Amino acid sequence: MVAVFDNHNRRYGTRRLRVELREMGHRVGRQALRTGLRRHGRKALPPKAFAPRTTDSTHGQRCAPNLLLDQPRPSQANRVWMNELTYLPPANGTWAYLCAFQDGCTKHVVGWPVRADVPEALVTSAL
Repeated sequence: MVAVFDNHNRRYGTRRLRVELREMGHRVGRQALRTGLRRHGRKALPPKAFAPRTTDSTHGQRCAPNLLLDQPRPSQANRVWMNELTYLPPANGTWAYLCAFQDGCTKHVVGWPVRADVPEALVTSAL
């Protein structure tokens, strides 16, 4: 058990460790593996979380100023729209990208496409 665990650089938890040990002909339960690993001072490393990098805030380009900071809150619909571009993690393991426009007065979403890539057309199709 310890040799197989160390062979996989502490990346195997009790489930994968149990499968490999069964393939080698050893019948052992997950609780026994958990106890044995703890007894030998071994603990699996958690998987590294993956998040795509979608924003580069160190690009060195000028950023447009926020012209709404010093303005009163909009009192009529369709005067001010706000935009958000974000990514969503669907269950199939890929990434989907969402671009949404929201009315500043009513807070209603006025347009929102979702795509698997991030072309410029994602923003224009939301409009």
